Amino acid sequence: KKRKGEPIRFDSNSLEAALVALDPKTGEILAMLGGRDYQKSQFNRASAATRSPGSTFKPVVYSLALQNGWNWNALHYVEPITVKDYRPRNFSGEYGSETTLLRAFYKSLNTAAVELAAVALPSPSLLVLMASQRRPA
Repeated sequence: KKRKGEPIRFDSNSLEAALVALDPKTGEILAMLGGRDYQKSQFNRASAATRSPGSTFKPVVYSLALQNGWNWNALHYVEPITVKDYRPRNFSGEYGSETTLLRAFYKSLNTAAVELAAVALPSPSLLVLMASQRRPA
């Protein structure tokens, strides 16, 4: 049993990962890594995993907001939000508190990122739409 403050230990043979490296100018795929060992699993996590891409967009949202004059100390109230038909949820279930953008980024609060995109970015609708999509299984 893990005690508080003790590091989490993983069996390094069971960890998997995915990576897609793109050329930022052309969008060309430079490299794709779909898993740890193709002989053990042929499942390509980079192209076939069914995950919402929302967390992938968070660094983009926060970077653009910072470039547009927002700062890490800006206060944000964490509450449920709906944009069109999309209603993001926070994994932690955390709502009803005031936080800074830095803490919202660190805690990966989905509602804060979507709201920040909606109010701080010049054209957030495409970004919000893309973040709300799930690829079919």
